[in-house]
This record gives sequence, C-alpha cells and structure tokens, in this order.
Amino acid sequence: METKTKSRFGDRKKMILAVCVLTSVWLVMAANAEDKQSKKNQNVQAPSIVPDETKRSANEIKPISYPELTKHELKIQEALNTETDCDFSETPLSKAMELLADRHGITILVMPHHLGEEGLTVNEPVSLSVKGISLKNALDLMLEPNDLTYVVDQDVLKITTRIKAEDELEYMLRVYPVSDFGNTPEGYLELIDMIHKTVLYYDDSISLISSSKSLVVNSSYHNHIAIVELLTQLRRARALD
Repeated sequence: METKTKSRFGDRKKMILAVCVLTSVWLVMAANAEDKQSKKNQNVQAPSIVPDETKRSANEIKPISYPELTKHELKIQEALNTETDCDFSETPLSKAMELLADRHGITILVMPHHLGEEGLTVNEPVSLSVKGISLKNALDLMLEPNDLTYVVDQDVLKITTRIKAEDELEYMLRVYPVSDFGNTPEGYLELIDMIHKTVLYYDDSISLISSSKSLVVNSSYHNHIAIVELLTQLRRARALD
C-alpha cells in the first residue's frame, strides 16, 4: 500500500514538472515571436524617410560663387529668367528698356557714353514682337542687331556695347568652390581645361587655389553666367548616377 502511494506521488510530481517545462517553453516562444514582429514593424517603417532625403539632396544642386550676389542682383537674375512679351516696332531703345524695367520691377540703365563710343545713341530703334520667352532671350534678340548686350553690375542691369562688355577692364573676378569635383590634381586640371575650351577667351584667366579647393576666374559677365550653367549641368548629370 505504501509503495502504491509513493508511485502515485511520483507520477503526480512528474506531471507537474512536465507542465512547468511546457509552460516555460511556450513563454519563450511567445517572447521570441513578439520580438520578431517588433523588428519586422521597425524594418517596414524605416524606409519611408529615406527616399525623401535622397530626393531632396538630388534637387538641392546650387552652384555657389563668391562674392555672393546682392538681393538686387538676385532679383535681376530671377527677372532675366522670367517670361515676357514684347511688341516693339521701331521703338527708341531707351523707351523699350523703360517699359521692360517697369514690367519686371528692376532697374535698367542704358549707358549713353558706351553707345556713343560706337556712334550709337539711346534712341536707336529696336523692333521685336514675341510672347512667352525669357527676358534674357528677348534682350538678346532685341539688342543683337546693334551689337549691344547687357550686364548685371552694381545692382542694376546695364545696356552696353558688346565690345565694352567684353573689354578686359570690365572683367569681374569670382571664386567658385569645386571640392565636389574630386580631390586629385588631375580632376581639377580636367575641369579647368573644360572651362577653358568651352567658355573662356584667350585673355581670360583661371587659377586653382588648392587650400580652398576653389577656382578663381577673371572674365566677363556673360562668361561667368556660362560657367555657372556648366557647373550646374555637370552636377545634375552626376546626381543621375
């Protein structure tokens, strides 16, 4: 009788132990499953931020040059890229420029002494009838027949002769940080060679300052605009990789 009682007690003890083991195993499995689900949720949510940052950095391609443009110069540059309409027929140059200045909210000065050096006056007739083109293209079309052009200088847009605008005495010195184009001398020399061949004239100058990884360029207004455009396109092309 005593033997049977011990046997039953031993069986009950084994059952209790088995239940405890199974309960422990179930708790561990449940905890692991919850941890996996938590990590899975984190992995699903994280990528939603990445594309926005990537897209933003690709769009923020802003060529920088120094000295920085003043607020008036920035306004003029924006106006030059704004669409305009022209309907001039034998209109005096000064009158046409006055109308465009009022329309775009900028200051346009016709330089009479510059024109006088080429036998021209501020009343030279200009003719142009176009719609929906940029102001800079309208000015090019309007001024080219008289071999005139424009430059942005001293916070105003000046109408002058092409000869005067390209005169070495009218050159502007600007600095272009280009550290993002490589860290080797060969890379900078390649960039300088490209600018020389595609933009600069024989009497322009360009130098590399290694300490600041910058290019120092002495050239005309329109050549500086061309350099900015070239660097912009190169950076955009690189952003596509």
